[in-house]
Amino acid sequence: GTWLQGLVGMDLSQHPLNLQRVDAISGATVSSKAALEAINRSVAAAGHRAFGKRFAPEPPAAAAGSALWTPRFLATLALLLASIPIYLSGSERARLGLLATNIAVLGLWLNSLVTEVDLINVLLGHLASLRDNPQHWLLLGFVGLTGLSFGQLWCGYLCPFGAVQEFVSRLGRRLGLRRYVQRPLGLRLRFVKFLLLALMLSAVIVSGDAFWASFDPMQHLFGRGHLQQWMAVITVLVLVGNLFYVRFWCRYLCPMGAFLALSNKLALLQHLAPAREFRRCDLGVRHEFDVDCIRCNRCLSGTDTHVRKSHHD
Repeated sequence: GTWLQGLVGMDLSQHPLNLQRVDAISGATVSSKAALEAINRSVAAAGHRAFGKRFAPEPPAAAAGSALWTPRFLATLALLLASIPIYLSGSERARLGLLATNIAVLGLWLNSLVTEVDLINVLLGHLASLRDNPQHWLLLGFVGLTGLSFGQLWCGYLCPFGAVQEFVSRLGRRLGLRRYVQRPLGLRLRFVKFLLLALMLSAVIVSGDAFWASFDPMQHLFGRGHLQQWMAVITVLVLVGNLFYVRFWCRYLCPMGAFLALSNKLALLQHLAPAREFRRCDLGVRHEFDVDCIRCNRCLSGTDTHVRKSHHD
């Protein structure tokens, strides 16, 4: 596919292919790593037989543990640590700055997101070892811990794809394009993502093929050269939808968001966060444990919501 085409021309004479040199498909770290290892073995065998030279040599054992102190790991750690005080402060300006930074760092630079493929890999135990990919373990651990503590904080403060949607939605508001569905319809539509989550899990379990977990555009948007034509069409439609409806994919279609939304029923430390103003929410959230709350805290200022009274009647 297009991901393999992106490997053409890479030099394997001094170093093998690995996830430090090549972007994994978002959420598919194990599959990407296995493919790279297979290519390394094939190149090493062919190079030895054809040219009598050693290609794709393994790195020294001492260097293998250095992933813990790479710019990739440290940048991710800095962003995750910064998100907690920003969330607790309730500052809208700081949150928007964090979202923009996450698009640049976790999205465009690192292509490191938490997706449905991660959920499948966790359920099946198909994860890269902590030694091989400490950065992704850090990310998954943080999402789980903050979910238990505060709810769906990842979606509102850290997800690069969610951040892109929010900025597009804000552009749509400025252009006068924003619309709101009637509350009864909105309540029904928000459960579509839970249906998609159930269908995706069922398809993977029955077929044994993780392909069914790879339809989310956020898995492909930030991968350089990975966006296939059918996925490009879906991505464009989702982004256009955000001009009209706030966080269109997050609210109605994201299976991973549906899974993380279940943590809103726990949120054991949410009393430490700023009290939300549900009367200003334009996502239909009505109470503290509502599964539709992405913890975006836009309701604190209400500058982006402009909720009409009829939305809560």
